[in-house]
Amino acid sequence: MLKTQDALLPTLDSLGGTAITYRGNGRATGTAATTFVFAFTTDYPSLAARCVRIEVNGRPNITADTDGNAANGCN
Repeated sequence: MLKTQDALLPTLDSLGGTAITYRGNGRATGTAATTFVFAFTTDYPSLAARCVRIEVNGRPNITADTDGNAANGCN
């Protein structure tokens, strides 16, 4: 039996990060990794924020916030 869940309210906040551009070879154009922080701070404060870190080589890595404070990233 599959589990179902109602859709979350559309109040996703982006708390950090800038635009990212990829080159034709799949690598990011910047010289340092870029981190984007996403959280449902208003409607779902107990839901952990997620951080998407894009390395210079273009590879993404996703982590979850562990201290309950989305404003400081995923600690």
